[in-house]
Amino acid sequence: MIKMAHKLGFTEDEVNTFYRKFLSYDVKKRGQITVDEFVVCSGLDDNVLAALVYRLFDKDKSGLLDLQEYIYACYNFLACDKDTLAAFTFQIFDTDSSGSLEAVEVVYMVNVIWGFKNKNKKVIEALKKLDEDKNGSVSRHEFVTMSKQTPTILAPAFEMQQVLRGGLLSESRWTELTRDREKYFHSKSVFDVLDRYTDKRTALEHSLSYLARVDHGNQKVPDKIGNKVKKAQQHVALAAKRKEKEKEMEKLEVGVKVALTSIR
Repeated sequence: MIKMAHKLGFTEDEVNTFYRKFLSYDVKKRGQITVDEFVVCSGLDDNVLAALVYRLFDKDKSGLLDLQEYIYACYNFLACDKDTLAAFTFQIFDTDSSGSLEAVEVVYMVNVIWGFKNKNKKVIEALKKLDEDKNGSVSRHEFVTMSKQTPTILAPAFEMQQVLRGGLLSESRWTELTRDREKYFHSKSVFDVLDRYTDKRTALEHSLSYLARVDHGNQKVPDKIGNKVKKAQQHVALAAKRKEKEKEMEKLEVGVKVALTSIR
């Protein structure tokens, strides 16, 4: 687990920071934290939304988070850009995992985001804005698009992200981790993650194959005066490039594994 955290880009000191924060949540000292411990100790204001977020983090549905689940959850929720955060928010309210928000789910979303009073007017306004194709439900694409036009939709998730970020690492460090993560994945959709993973892996495999062919071709060139040193230099340079691509491949494999832990 520690090795996985390091491969995600976290330093040893940062892993220790996560561990200390986890221990501060673990009031009963059982090595796992409950939803109540998570909500209260995180200092989050919106208990309903926090509980929904916790449910997504709890991958084995045990009602408890262990340290590994906690670190993965932090990476998935805190090291993400606005589009990914929008997809995450959509996933919170897609309670039946259908890939769209039905009327009852939109009602629930509006209640959580804007409060439970005067809901009828707000539900109608939200539906008008969100239901782009007028089919009575809201797709993930419609939700992400509307979140850019109406940032209020994202406000609760964004505020929660900021609170949790501030309790762990600096904003600049989270920005760095987010930027690194964006090289691979932009969405919480399992299909988008796998498509992006496949494309990236294929590109890396082609690069490795090309470098191997070039190196093999160079080695077959007959030695002549003055080119032996050059061939050796090229071999070293190509080996370094292959090593770099292999590290990218390793990080990609780790990244897809962790990204998929956040998808139900």
